Amino acid sequence: MPRCSTPLPGSSGRRTQSLLLHLCEHQAEHILGYPIQQWLNNPAFWPDHIHPDDRERTVAYCVEQTRLGLPHDFEYRMLAADGRTVWIRDIVSVFIEEGRPVRVRGIMVDITEQKRQHETLVQLQRAVDHGMEGLAILNAEGLYTYMNQAHAAMYGYEVKELIGKSWRNLYGPEQQLTIEQHHFPVLVRVGYWRGELVGRKKAGEPFDVEVTLQQFSRSEGRKPDLICTCRNITENKRVARQERRRFSLLQEHQARLLELTQSKAIISGDLHQAFQAITEAASHVLAVERASIWLFRGETARPSSCKICMRPPPVSTAQEPFSKPANSRRTFRRWNGKSIPRRS
Repeated sequence: MPRCSTPLPGSSGRRTQSLLLHLCEHQAEHILGYPIQQWLNNPAFWPDHIHPDDRERTVAYCVEQTRLGLPHDFEYRMLAADGRTVWIRDIVSVFIEEGRPVRVRGIMVDITEQKRQHETLVQLQRAVDHGMEGLAILNAEGLYTYMNQAHAAMYGYEVKELIGKSWRNLYGPEQQLTIEQHHFPVLVRVGYWRGELVGRKKAGEPFDVEVTLQQFSRSEGRKPDLICTCRNITENKRVARQERRRFSLLQEHQARLLELTQSKAIISGDLHQAFQAITEAASHVLAVERASIWLFRGETARPSSCKICMRPPPVSTAQEPFSKPANSRRTFRRWNGKSIPRRS
């Protein structure tokens, strides 16, 4: 943290350069790597080694504040001898004699590490604010003190609507009771809880949500706050149910086909009974009321069929894999391209 002093001569021709001449202690050499003699012998050394993007505003600000006789505190970048960019903070006092500034004295501080840490925090804040998963912080009273947009949008709110509000606004009465009686005791005991809950959106719509709660303390002796992360898993659970249903149907179909291969009608060679067994199995596999087998003898021959009627499958409100809507109509296409509708 070198101290710098700049005398101000009365010559107006070199006034600007003189204002920018820093006479520094040897620690200045440690910060930027330049020999002290370069600082002393070259009045333009300081502005010449300011980062080009900061040079104009930094010099203009310093000169103006000094002309007004005002102390000033400012930050800028300088180029070190080894090519590094070093963030500098100057804290400057201006000495006035007979109403004119005659000398400036200040402290030059290397704040590169602080700037790096600040930039990391800024990037982290941006990542959290714009993350896809919900993140919120609750105080010891269960009130939200921070929430990113993803968390609020998941429940159908804007962030400002939930800051300072209780977590209970996002869950129904039954789920609130479960959280307080079962999940919070685990959280208090181990400092962490993760599981699935049923959230309630602003409009009252329930949805499945995966929640993680983590305690953290801001200071010793203070009740811990909570970090809450959440993820909408409604679609994941729907897909999982569909996959389980699909797997169950496949197992059922495999069992039907195995049963068909062991059917006495197939083994006996009785074509009529075999057709009945096949159409019965097909009606179950295809989830239709009726299945038919069409036989053709020659290119111009009329088709004949053997069919069997089955009871309608159970009506489902959700479309399941391999299911057929009740009002659908099946048509079977002959090898010559003509359609033959299902017979009543």
